[in-house]
Amino acid sequence: MYSRAFGFFDTFLPTLGVVDPTTGRMSGQGAGYVALENKYWRVIMLDTGYGTYSVVPKMDSTNNTQPESVLRWLRDEVQIGNKSDTRGLIFLTHHQVVSAFGSAYPATPKQIAALIPNNRTVVWLWGHEHRMAWYEPVSVGGLTVHGRCIGNSGFPASVAAIPARAKDAGLMVYDDRVYQQVSGFFDTKTSYNGFTHMTLEGPVATIEYATLATDPDTGVVSDSIQTELLKESFKVDQQGNVQLVDFNIINPDLTIVH
Repeated sequence: MYSRAFGFFDTFLPTLGVVDPTTGRMSGQGAGYVALENKYWRVIMLDTGYGTYSVVPKMDSTNNTQPESVLRWLRDEVQIGNKSDTRGLIFLTHHQVVSAFGSAYPATPKQIAALIPNNRTVVWLWGHEHRMAWYEPVSVGGLTVHGRCIGNSGFPASVAAIPARAKDAGLMVYDDRVYQQVSGFFDTKTSYNGFTHMTLEGPVATIEYATLATDPDTGVVSDSIQTELLKESFKVDQQGNVQLVDFNIINPDLTIVH
């Protein structure tokens, strides 16, 4: 968005979508927001960055309000407020719903809460902060959110001590392992870049979190091995609420907030 998003809209979005079986080409995606649906789940990806960035450094806005056109799409096409549609809801946005490390961006979740009449419990994955972190359920405008920061795919991945407001923000676990010390204009520690795999199987959504790993033979980051961090599962009930049914910390070096 800082570069007016030509690369995002004109170059990146056309590479998304589904494959045309006759040509082998991707169908493309017409906007920065999309909904993927099956019998049990709706995965809704929203663009929270479009209106937040300023051309003046350090003057970005935390007001990530969705435009009326997106709200109409959610209300009229996605029909997110349909009481009879009890599929589980998983949201993905750039900006965080809650944060122990920086500012929260509550405008979009509050808009979503206003569109859902029965104040459902949902899963929300976000980035913006270059780290991986797991939060206790938080209520935003009446919407209950299982929040996960999966922004450690950004460069560089951040390292920080347990923040003072960790408990107030509901921070449970985060990845604070040090990959390397970077020296230069600024001296800083960086963590490992990572990724997230989500599998939808019937009413259960399983999410696995991992990072790149250092090859013990070469001492450099490997392109073939990974470090598994955590695995969790959610299940959608008959009312459309998403419940955490399994939370398994795999890597003992993750930082746990007690």
